Amino acid sequence: MIRNGYYYPVEMYRDLKRNENGKVVGRAQIGISFGNRTAGKTVGHGIQMIKNFTERGESFMLLSRTDKQLRAGYLENWLRNKILNVRDDDGVIEEFLSLHDIKFSNNIVTANDAPFAYCEAISMSTSVKDMGAYMNCTHIIMDECVQTGERVLFVNRKPAMQRIFEIMQTVARGREYAVDTTNLVFIANVSDRDNWLFNDLGINSFVRRDTKYTCQKGIVVEIVMNENAKNEIEQSTIGKIMMESASGKAYYEAAQENKFQDNEAFVAKIGLDFRKLIVQLAIAGRYLGVFVAEESFHIALIEKSEKSPVVTCEVAMHNEEMRLELFGGWADILSKHYESGTCTFQTLEAKGMFLEYIKYR
Repeated sequence: MIRNGYYYPVEMYRDLKRNENGKVVGRAQIGISFGNRTAGKTVGHGIQMIKNFTERGESFMLLSRTDKQLRAGYLENWLRNKILNVRDDDGVIEEFLSLHDIKFSNNIVTANDAPFAYCEAISMSTSVKDMGAYMNCTHIIMDECVQTGERVLFVNRKPAMQRIFEIMQTVARGREYAVDTTNLVFIANVSDRDNWLFNDLGINSFVRRDTKYTCQKGIVVEIVMNENAKNEIEQSTIGKIMMESASGKAYYEAAQENKFQDNEAFVAKIGLDFRKLIVQLAIAGRYLGVFVAEESFHIALIEKSEKSPVVTCEVAMHNEEMRLELFGGWADILSKHYESGTCTFQTLEAKGMFLEYIKYR
């Protein structure tokens, strides 16, 4: 919801699960908030975390990608520069600051000596799992979760989502209905639907290019459109320059108009005949099946099959069940077919994973 130029994620937090008077309400445990730049997404979620603390005594966790980022003061910088320096119309932030003594450290921020915010690094998920303890922490937030071109995201040789789930399981302890009422919240600027978060969670199966809000499969997705922010850029000199630039216009549409930049060339959904499966490409814990088609190849994301050999170009995935191809091999063969236009894909996600695979070779 946009009110007076500010974003308030009211609908999302209505759908995210919570404990209300000893009863679990809500229908999702993952919230994804994408939107145009300067739409106020981060502030909106920050205000909600303040309300959760002042009204319900709840804390939250902010995720950094690496331990180095955490130790550089990521939590304090995020709170000071993105949340606490804003003056919202309802005065929530100003009242919070006036009534609480805020103390900062790299791993925890307290308000009147009570835990308000924690910070952990995704890269340190194993140590968090072994040693972490968090008081009434109900939400885990990853801001700027998708960077340009991130079709897959590994952190210290593990899929990022696997590490995030490790942290989530540690946080979801020590309170009533903790497992059912600990939520993940991801915030990012709109870019490609072909991104690591959507790919990992299978979100493209129910989010379309024109989706604004949906809650399915325990996941709520909101595409935020702040017209005030859009108009400010649109009316500026640099906005006018961007609209006259070929690449700038595409960036503007993605960053300000919430238009997903999907490249669906060569995407064609067909019935899969596993008798024509000739090889499987293993990447990021998933498998791309390569099927023989008429004078070409068709590639689809599949469950691992016994009907063909498996190859990989990732040393981290290599085991006795698959062949390692660091140079040449199927990556080169399929690259040439793709370049000549004789390669098709079952879904946009399969195409993105294939492009990621040949990038690694």
